[in-house]
Amino acid sequence: MNTDRLKRFVSLSKQKKEMKAALDELSADMAMLEGHILEDFIQDGIKNMTIDGRTLYIHKISYAKRCEGVSGADAVKAMEEAGLEEFTTLNTMSFSAEIRRWEEEGVAIPKELNNIIEFNPTFSIRSRKKS
Repeated sequence: MNTDRLKRFVSLSKQKKEMKAALDELSADMAMLEGHILEDFIQDGIKNMTIDGRTLYIHKISYAKRCEGVSGADAVKAMEEAGLEEFTTLNTMSFSAEIRRWEEEGVAIPKELNNIIEFNPTFSIRSRKKS
């Protein structure tokens, strides 16, 4: 048997493990910095900033879920009352996408969903190559 391939595989496995550990460390460092940067952006009223050819910006995404103690049937009934008949079940991914569309269009969330559906915006810092 040719052991060269085996040795190469072992070498690559070791490299992969080392790189994963390094990536995990980078991710932890970035997560720690992100909270501070987000605070700074909000405090200073900054929407985006370009540094070293990368644009940092605040990314917002909203998620919907049933309030604690609300059954799926109650949520669907409230959505029907709000004129959202297309939602025959509460698929949180689809409904969250609808909430994000409403936010983009400036549409208010129907009052019938108060205390039925909880909306949680999540903010993070993203980075993209300067255009």
